Amino acid sequence: MKAEPTVHSEELEELAHPVYRVNFWEKPHSAAFGWNLDAWVVFDAADLEEVSQWVEDHANGRRYELFVETVGEVYSGFEKPRAASLVRLAGSNPNDPRNEYA
Repeated sequence: MKAEPTVHSEELEELAHPVYRVNFWEKPHSAAFGWNLDAWVVFDAADLEEVSQWVEDHANGRRYELFVETVGEVYSGFEKPRAASLVRLAGSNPNDPRNEYA
């Protein structure tokens, strides 16, 4: 990891209450299958701390990924898959062969 000082810059856009995406991952009983996904969308949160606490309260020992949506659809319920650009804030996908869980 590297860190360097930079000049202050103004944001192009600020999302005061962004939408978050959480993927909980559970290892299957058989190694012949990929990890099982339990996906959630979290909205109307006060801040990242509130979302992080929600994730910890609902993880039940499962691995998870936490994302913030940068560009996406307005939340409309469970009717259809969501389409959005995501920025990973924590975790990793255990089905990804590039990580240590695969």
